[in-house]
Amino acid sequence: MILFSYKVNSDVTEIDGVYRFQIDFPSSIGLKFVCMYLFKIDNVHFLIDAGFNFPDWKKTFFSELQKLNLSIRDIDYLMITHEHPDHCGMMDEIKQENPDIQILMHEITHDLMKWMTDPKNEEDIQNSRDELISRSLSYG
Repeated sequence: MILFSYKVNSDVTEIDGVYRFQIDFPSSIGLKFVCMYLFKIDNVHFLIDAGFNFPDWKKTFFSELQKLNLSIRDIDYLMITHEHPDHCGMMDEIKQENPDIQILMHEITHDLMKWMTDPKNEEDIQNSRDELISRSLSYG
């Protein structure tokens, strides 16, 4: 199911062998874009973060990789910085596309992601979300 579709702009910048993928994300919360980083050390490719898992966003990222003559299968390590969906959204899809990729993250991030995806925590997650929304609305 596609939740929404939008025009995605992207910019890839390379500085000293580090590629920054800056991909737009239209949002009412102030988030204008999301960045992912790709670099290579001794023939080993590292990707920092997994971006959003929205069809247009994902298509844009894969297209930008192709422009560099790379695919997800060329990436050896995926490093997840934290559990927010703009940093880990495509993690499962990347692992499906490249079963050999090694996924690295801090133990705290791992534990949070495991907790957030456990159905028995659904009520706690809902309550936390409602509280966050309430606070956000009251503070503007």
